[in-house]
Amino acid sequence: MKKLVKRILWILLIALIIVVTWFAWPRVPIITAFAAKGMCSSVFLAGKSPERVAAEDLSFFPISLAKCEIDYEEKSVTAKVFGLGKRKVVFREGLGAVIVLDKPEQEHEPGSYWNYSSGDANLLSGLLRNAIGDEDEYHAYAYTRLFHRIGMLNTVVETDASGLFVASSYSYGSTRDWARFGLLFLRDIIATLPG
Repeated sequence: MKKLVKRILWILLIALIIVVTWFAWPRVPIITAFAAKGMCSSVFLAGKSPERVAAEDLSFFPISLAKCEIDYEEKSVTAKVFGLGKRKVVFREGLGAVIVLDKPEQEHEPGSYWNYSSGDANLLSGLLRNAIGDEDEYHAYAYTRLFHRIGMLNTVVETDASGLFVASSYSYGSTRDWARFGLLFLRDIIATLPG
């Protein structure tokens, strides 16, 4: 009877470890990224002491599981949970604290592979808005500098609530307009647009 109880306890323990690992493992990088970002911003931007940040800002579960190492020379913070899920955040004056992801090996030769990402187009839209600086000019830019020049006269691009073009979507045009847009890439003539 003792052997049976022991086996059942071992099976339950192993099952518990598997369930906890299955549930917790995907969350570890989120925990460490949150802790590293909070510590880095608070120490290098707000000027708080690491002890104060740990006590006031990072003391709730599960974030409290993360242990942060601060590199004052590099102005970076690296966080881990039990030595796992390492995330590094660096502080750059004027830019703030950003998470540094490990750069994977290049899988494809440049120009030989394409992967859709709507986030890139939206980031580019924000950068364009900042570079132009004037809201009216920004809202006219796609039309005056591209669409109308190539004859896309039936196309509308909508903005989000803040006035930023959602460059990855909310673009409506006729089939003929989209064909004109596609010809730019087919003929590789974007650089030859006048003005």
